Amino acid sequence: MAIPSLFTVFKRAMGPSSSHTLGALRSGLDFRRILSLFPGKLLEGAQVDIELLGSFALTGAGHLTDVAAACGLFGYEMAPGQATMQAFLEEHQKHPLLFGDVKIGFSYPGSLRFNTVEEELEHPNTIRFHLTSSRQESLATVRYISYGGGNLRGPLLDICAPEVEEYRAMIEKKEIKEEPSREKKGAFGAFSHMDEILEYCNREKMRLHEFALLNEEAGGASRMSLYSEIAGLWSIMEKSIEKGLTGRGQLPGRLALQRRAASLYENLIRGIRNWRVMSEEITLAAIYAIGVGEENASGSLVVTAPTCGSAGVVPAVFKVIQEKYHKKKGDIVNALLTAGLFGAVALKNASVSGAYVGCQGEIGVASSMAAAGAAALLGGNIYQIEYAAEVALEHHLGLTCDPIDGLVQIPCIERNAAGAVAALNAVNLALLTDGTHSVSYDSVLDVMIRTGRDMNPKYKETSQGGLATAFISCPNIPYKKKGDGGTAG
Repeated sequence: MAIPSLFTVFKRAMGPSSSHTLGALRSGLDFRRILSLFPGKLLEGAQVDIELLGSFALTGAGHLTDVAAACGLFGYEMAPGQATMQAFLEEHQKHPLLFGDVKIGFSYPGSLRFNTVEEELEHPNTIRFHLTSSRQESLATVRYISYGGGNLRGPLLDICAPEVEEYRAMIEKKEIKEEPSREKKGAFGAFSHMDEILEYCNREKMRLHEFALLNEEAGGASRMSLYSEIAGLWSIMEKSIEKGLTGRGQLPGRLALQRRAASLYENLIRGIRNWRVMSEEITLAAIYAIGVGEENASGSLVVTAPTCGSAGVVPAVFKVIQEKYHKKKGDIVNALLTAGLFGAVALKNASVSGAYVGCQGEIGVASSMAAAGAAALLGGNIYQIEYAAEVALEHHLGLTCDPIDGLVQIPCIERNAAGAVAALNAVNLALLTDGTHSVSYDSVLDVMIRTGRDMNPKYKETSQGGLATAFISCPNIPYKKKGDGGTAG
């Protein structure tokens, strides 16, 4: 099976979560498509209910999964300048769900259910849409699996009443693809692992970004459109850094967490300390990553890389290198092609879902992508690039996904900073060698997926273990200095 498109890894998204927010939104939009297939007579008096299961149920409230699914059902589309999902839903829940002149029973939050009863699921990020008739008989139950980075598997038709059976083929048309690309032509359909790619690139004397381009072209994309799309994604990444460095106030949710990237940046520029533990570039990368993480947590437009929760790592690393070495946009696009290739291999052979493998699949893969792209930006050979990616991922193995209160804030925002710093360290180490190393990127991906399967579910985006429970017993009460009302610590 071919390596998926780069655009399964890089895509526009509204935070805070790609799996839980973008995935739920896309499922709602697709179920809306399904409803539009039915005649008005079938829908008269019908009712739609949404059921969230697994991690979707346990952390869905903090991730806005319920809001996103409802917004999708009402037809919300992401676009620059678009209202937030909360504002969109607040307006649309005042009106009935209409298809033509037919009103369908659906209300928010009354028609949504968080099903936290343990159930054997194919994947913990699962959502079901139930359509019942005016006689309270089940017409259809459609299931979707959000398997990482906002990518969906489905629609999966679990219940199909006789009166719906004639529409089965259209329902299962699967307009939401697991891979947004056509079937690969020629030899590119045979590549599935990084070792195979390295062997091919070495034989053909090809750079990894060139392979990534050819892989996309084999799926039917044009080179010009690829460069244009990726350049556009980089512009959004840069914008998310800029907004993160100026954003003020409190992030949404019960944690009442204050944004701090702006003050961190200002303090660095002012030279508030007369000593340095780390270089300015490493400090900037950490601050940039926090800024993007805060943008994501606020529900702003970001680019998944490979997820919303890890969206700050790649842009932060690339931005400091661009600024220090005056790299052009074309260089950054090539670096994103390289980074996306490593992310696509991870998505193909492992997972980028925190609910499935823990945060090793989000921040770990993001760090490896950033390391690969940065090594390419700095002129590394294909083996140094792969080594940098391997080092970055290797040292995130076993990382838990334990968001406090189900919000993509603590520890998620600071983990973006940690992942960016780890990526720069990995690049530094790899470029001091000729690229020779003992463990391959493919091997680490294999270990990561096995580690994720072995990991206790309470450490995989359920908020039932780790820091999510430590916070409950040790609430964060900032220390106030006497006299100035400020906080420290």
